[in-house]
Amino acid sequence: ILFMDFQIGKNMAKPMNVVILAIVVLGVMLVTSVWIYYMSWTGLIENTVSETIKNALILGIQHAPYSLLMIVLWLSPAILLWMPEVLRVTIPLFFLVWPAIMAYMNAQILAKLYLPYLGEPPKDEPDNWSAEQ
Repeated sequence: ILFMDFQIGKNMAKPMNVVILAIVVLGVMLVTSVWIYYMSWTGLIENTVSETIKNALILGIQHAPYSLLMIVLWLSPAILLWMPEVLRVTIPLFFLVWPAIMAYMNAQILAKLYLPYLGEPPKDEPDNWSAEQ
């Protein structure tokens, strides 16, 4: 639907064209942020699909700046493909190292965002450990 809206907006007259394209960009950002939060939230919490989508939507809107940062991280390979002069110099970095860096950065952001909802992770040693056990 967003692709069709983009195609329609691209062929419209100038003032309405900008409005339609802005709505499409916001829609893509919303869908992408929901997808990012949905995938990570599914691994942490056991919920129904509708509850997980609702939680992902709430998290995406509530943490909009972080959502935008993660969207830019996920879309950065596509953005770099549009700049061949940059890609030509960084092709080994782009294919070998960037996916790992991107995944690590996203994991750090998501861990920071999920901490208030999930609490502190368990420690390696139990607090009530004794030699008799």
